[in-house]
Amino acid sequence: MNLDEFNAVIATTRLTASNREAARAVLVDQRKRPEVENEFGLKRQRMQQILDVVNSAAEKFALQQQTQIVPANQIEVSLALAVRAARAELGENITVTEADHRVDRNFTGRVIAKADFHIAQDVGRGNVVVHSLARLAQVPAVGDAVTLEYRGGRAGIKDRAAPELGRGR
Repeated sequence: MNLDEFNAVIATTRLTASNREAARAVLVDQRKRPEVENEFGLKRQRMQQILDVVNSAAEKFALQQQTQIVPANQIEVSLALAVRAARAELGENITVTEADHRVDRNFTGRVIAKADFHIAQDVGRGNVVVHSLARLAQVPAVGDAVTLEYRGGRAGIKDRAAPELGRGR
């Protein structure tokens, strides 16, 4: 970890100035822990706690940096995130298509992912349909088995529950 990264990460913690300096000595200056523990009067366990706090903050900071990249077109990003989530759920070999709101049609299956502006629906046989939330009258939750019925450019939920199978008398 370089000094700039360390300073950005450490600013997100509530460590005292002395504890920050001890962490910097180990993580940035690459000094040996026993030497730093002696210099700052810290026990091994306390030094480990300080390093754990900094490492945890570094992980959170890295995630925030990744998610703060804001591309110009949020809708395209949402679509890409929905597709990525669908592939993570069902595998890389699925076929993903966008629902065409101009065609009256039904799509039945389980909602497997939701992004800011899209949902992904597993419609079976390795096929996933991505729907724009702007076209939906209601937004089903992830995990819901639904039929989305497109009529006149909008989609409504035809039924909210998966049909029950094998319920004979």
